[in-house]
Amino acid sequence: MNGALDVTLSRDGRHVYVTAFVGNALSVYDVDSDGALSNPRIYQHSNSSKLNGAMSVALSLDGQHLYVTAGKGHALSVYQVIHDTSR
Repeated sequence: MNGALDVTLSRDGRHVYVTAFVGNALSVYDVDSDGALSNPRIYQHSNSSKLNGAMSVALSLDGQHLYVTAGKGHALSVYQVIHDTSR
């Protein structure tokens, strides 16, 4: 993760969201019962995901939406959070 800038933990403690300003990315990790991070998913800037200079990350109070600001792209992106019910 190049230039990690902000971190948000889901209310249930099962997921961590990290922005990378230099890497123009959003990373999502599962949090295992021992606190270790696993199953990384990395989303990079593209025409469909406006993450150029990803800065801040926040979850809505109900945990249904993730908000990411991107400083270089002058963007605010909103993502629907899909909950994994298999765990």
